[in-house]
Amino acid sequence: MQKDKRQSAFLLRTGIIVAAIVLHQIFLPWWGLVIACLLAGYLTAPMGRSAFLAAFSAAFLTWSLYALYLDLQNDEILSSRMIQLFPLPDVPLLLVPITGLLGGVVGGFACKSGDLFRRFFWKEKARYY
Repeated sequence: MQKDKRQSAFLLRTGIIVAAIVLHQIFLPWWGLVIACLLAGYLTAPMGRSAFLAAFSAAFLTWSLYALYLDLQNDEILSSRMIQLFPLPDVPLLLVPITGLLGGVVGGFACKSGDLFRRFFWKEKARYY
């Protein structure tokens, strides 16, 4: 019962973060992801690793799908040119998960920062497990 409740809270938090990222990305550049995840970490009160993991999965999903959409819209022209700059195999779609990983790490750290910021000002006892 307790595990199901935590899983549903995690999925709800992830969905809220995805919606916040999409709304911020419409009006702001790439750093809109940071603002969305920072606010989500501050307002949704996740505990422990959940703060990082929820935002990481939400940002990874959002940025990967958007990068795939943009890549398929221009017939992989930009990604095939970009892949030549890096010592990677010549597979243009390899940049899609790399983009998602970058967004996931940035979003995860932003959400964890928002969580720690809230704990600092509200004097909550931090749990680091």
